[in-house]
Amino acid sequence: MKEYEEDREISPTWSWALMLLLCAFILAWGFAIHALVKDGPRDWNYGTLPDAPSQSIYSTEEASEKALPPRQVAPLPEAKPRKPAPDDVEGRQPK
Repeated sequence: MKEYEEDREISPTWSWALMLLLCAFILAWGFAIHALVKDGPRDWNYGTLPDAPSQSIYSTEEASEKALPPRQVAPLPEAKPRKPAPDDVEGRQPK
């Protein structure tokens, strides 16, 4: 018999049994949570928005006002419109 507790060894059979029992507990817990917790209601509806290349924020062309999709979120009251940068002679923005 070992004198100290940390010197004791568990047989390989019991160590495998403990590992399998731990895995079975984790799987059972996951299945129980999956079965007991229901999905919440999905109440969003974005509908269909036009997706033309000129309406992308990465586009180089400006979209016309009539082609823009309707705003989904109202602008913030403290928001200020950005001032356009002055164009140089060739039509590009300065660096």
